[in-house]
Amino acid sequence: MAKRIGSIALVLSFFIIVVTSFQACKTGPSPEEKARLEAEKIAQEWAEVKKLKDKDFDTYYDQLTTFLQKHPDHQEAISAYIEASMKGIHALVMEGKYKSAKENIDYMKTLAQNDPRLDTWSNEAGEMMVVTKEEFDLVDNNMTYDDVISILGYPPLPFGLKTNELKKAGKTFFVVSFFYKNEDG
Repeated sequence: MAKRIGSIALVLSFFIIVVTSFQACKTGPSPEEKARLEAEKIAQEWAEVKKLKDKDFDTYYDQLTTFLQKHPDHQEAISAYIEASMKGIHALVMEGKYKSAKENIDYMKTLAQNDPRLDTWSNEAGEMMVVTKEEFDLVDNNMTYDDVISILGYPPLPFGLKTNELKKAGKTFFVVSFFYKNEDG
């Protein structure tokens, strides 16, 4: 009798396991399990992108951009994108392409809406784009660089770029361009 009860209990346990497994297969993973699996997948993708940072900047930047297109709310990726983009934005500023620099910064603002640095940098780039008529009229051909800077207020190192960063980039000097926007644009 005890052997029969043990056999019945074993069959019943097997039946419960089969029914439970069947129901799990039928309904699939729970929403919590799906969210956990998706978070693990995103974390793995992000880890793969970060591995490229110190190996190949261009590939890293491309993969970072692709990752952000798929996961636009990933805060760590947004911060990494801003950091990586500043190299190109600094290059634009050093070439006097302030409008392009401002457009790039404003695009980054759409990604990282709560990063106060971007507002500051966008404003700086906007101010570098043009000088007023009054400022323009004060500049004379025989003025030194420092004289012109004192009138126009151009920051010698844009967006917090440090002197040692210029030296690393091989830049010990740079060209500064000023534009006066006249009435016809």
